[in-house]
Amino acid sequence: MFKANKYSTWYFSIISNAKINSKDGYTEQHHIIPRSLGGTNDISNLVHLTYREHFICHKLLTKMTEGVNLDKMIKASWLMSLSSSKNLSRACSKISSRDFENIRTAFINNLTGRSLPIETRNKISASLVGNKNFPNSRGIPVSPKTRQKLSEAAKGKIISEQQKLNMSAAAKNRKPISEEHRQILSTAKIGKPRSEEAKKKIAEGARKRWEKSRV
Repeated sequence: MFKANKYSTWYFSIISNAKINSKDGYTEQHHIIPRSLGGTNDISNLVHLTYREHFICHKLLTKMTEGVNLDKMIKASWLMSLSSSKNLSRACSKISSRDFENIRTAFINNLTGRSLPIETRNKISASLVGNKNFPNSRGIPVSPKTRQKLSEAAKGKIISEQQKLNMSAAAKNRKPISEEHRQILSTAKIGKPRSEEAKKKIAEGARKRWEKSRV
């Protein structure tokens, strides 16, 4: 599973020292054999490391593996660099800019197995961070044409037989609504009659939202 090199020696040296010497303050739980490589949650496969030790161990794992296992460790190292923050700027305060750039580059290159132009790397990095100015959580603006396609796809979605059975079972288990409750719901729906001014405001708001969606 692991290559016999100096990085493996350093890795297991950190693990051994951590198991022998207890630490004060903040520590993080680490799987000695990563779960993605078949490791378990058994206590013998767990060790508590400082943040620095934990980060170094994930870097070493990318030097100790190859093939599919290397792909998994590069991804884990990248996620590790972001796990303690919600954005890149806060993540960079936890690790050096050089380490962060090395991990980011390795992760992006590993997506295709080849070196990517710096412009493409930056676009991928930006998409991972996300942008609050766009509705898409990955930071990618959605055009009206794309929205229309998504809407049409959702309308024509085929429901499987299993989904139909699940929906039917949920409907059967639903508690019946009492007559009193029906009256309350009916009254709430009717409510107070809207004035002409209120109707105009609602219509104007709907028109503005429609125009905004077409921009």
